[in-house]
Amino acid sequence: MRRHESLRTAFAWTGDEPVSRIAAPRTLRQVLAIETIGDGHPHNNKRRKALELKKVNLLIQRETYTAIDTTRAPLLRARLLRLHDDDHVLLLTLHHAIVDGWSIGVLFEEVSHRYAALAGYASAPLPKPPPAFSDVARWQRWWCGTDAARRQAADWVENLREAGPVFGGESSPRASTGHHPISLDHGLISRLTAFAGQHNATLFMCLLTGLKAMLLARTGRTDIVVATAMADRAQPDTERIIGPFENTVIVRTTITPDLSFAQGLARVRRSVLEAHARQELPFEVLADRLEQEGIDPASLLQVYFTLQNPLRRPLDLPDLAITSTGNVAREGQPVLPIDQTWLSLMLKERPTGVTGSCNYKRDLLDGREVGEWMEDLVALLTAAIAQANAPLGRLLARRAA
Repeated sequence: MRRHESLRTAFAWTGDEPVSRIAAPRTLRQVLAIETIGDGHPHNNKRRKALELKKVNLLIQRETYTAIDTTRAPLLRARLLRLHDDDHVLLLTLHHAIVDGWSIGVLFEEVSHRYAALAGYASAPLPKPPPAFSDVARWQRWWCGTDAARRQAADWVENLREAGPVFGGESSPRASTGHHPISLDHGLISRLTAFAGQHNATLFMCLLTGLKAMLLARTGRTDIVVATAMADRAQPDTERIIGPFENTVIVRTTITPDLSFAQGLARVRRSVLEAHARQELPFEVLADRLEQEGIDPASLLQVYFTLQNPLRRPLDLPDLAITSTGNVAREGQPVLPIDQTWLSLMLKERPTGVTGSCNYKRDLLDGREVGEWMEDLVALLTAAIAQANAPLGRLLARRAA
């Protein structure tokens, strides 16, 4: 926490204005809490193990829904559940105001280095401390007033003019959210990745093409906007900073039934690259500009899609075997503008393929129907790779039949 300012940052209000407060390292409270589950000794009693696992899962669920006090740094909690000397569960909870998905990789890399050194293993020294996040934030506020930012805003407005919502109707701000798991096996992901490489594209672009084709079939819309998150770490040295850099961008593409999957991928690739070139402009700034132009920013956030890549370096602690526990399908999902998002497809790359969750608002979408959509998506991607030049309309019609 000495190295990363965001891990020592809390927030308060001065009148109607939010302010950040950075604590000195020596003033921080104890972060790690250790709790013993059961009697702390190894055993082979199946009933006791089941009860211990149940308690761990209950603690995970409770931790998930326990709020973090944003007025007191650090905005994170770490609980080490000790089953016995050789079996522990670490619960690490961080507030989205101080980290993003990229930051977790930075955190794990530095924790791995530090653990190895403390355990007596040879370990390369950490690089010099990165720039302070507050300095980057000040630079961003300055940049938002430059001609470059104004050009990006103008380009966004032109790109999104007359863009409409994917779905019709209105949602209650407090509508409950449903979740439907989705899994794409390693074989399919390998074929999609190879196909993407042949077309100078990425797996993300392939999956987004499939999602847009599925929305074409289910809504009849050909002009489809999907929101996604981009890292926004183009500035020097920002790749080593723990902080909330992630920014929402809008990917608008026209997809028609007469296009082949390969042609649809080419269009999606172009629209993703255009969005990537304008990712520096904070969405909050863009939203204000869109409203001034008569464009409702909330209508552009109805569908959200992310694909989490494998961490640049996962947690790697010498002499310890590490596995994930809990609801793996929803692990590490980014925080969304939930009041505006009707349907969000959150996927994560793993050695076994891609897993994730399709989240939806229950007052707008039916859970059974969303499940069918996800089946359609997997079937469409499978068929498209086998028949990349067949019209999407034919592939979608075969699925409907």
